[in-house]
Amino acid sequence: MNIVRVLKGAIEDHPILVAYKERAQSDTAVFGATIAAMDAPTSVRQGATISFDVGVTNTGNQVWHATPDGPSHVRLGVQLLDRDLKLLDRNYHRESLTAAIAPGQQGTIRVNCAAPIEVGRYGFKIDLVRESVAWFETLGSRPAIWKIDVVE
Repeated sequence: MNIVRVLKGAIEDHPILVAYKERAQSDTAVFGATIAAMDAPTSVRQGATISFDVGVTNTGNQVWHATPDGPSHVRLGVQLLDRDLKLLDRNYHRESLTAAIAPGQQGTIRVNCAAPIEVGRYGFKIDLVRESVAWFETLGSRPAIWKIDVVE
């Protein structure tokens, strides 16, 4: 007996929707990274320039292009967090890559950004961003996060 014939009456009275999801193809673009802030300061004067290095490793399968006109333009982003690590400013600061980084390659990016102008304890979240597409954290990478005290 045909399954359609058996279910015909039930379907006519109670329409159903069947969804099917295929497995991801092996040629799917993957943007992944390991990110580590190196020698990040724990204290800074309000409004001063904060300088530190960030080590990144491309764990995905796509080249990160440093130029804005590249198909996979990637930059390093700094997000400002409050003392409880809640987001204050998603686009606090950006740094460009100095060169393209291929899958498996490592790079170091120098960050020079202004400290917040108000005294207090803050957090910085360092992540990579595929401009106009997505932050790497939303794609499964773990950002670097640390707390910093802003003093007079």
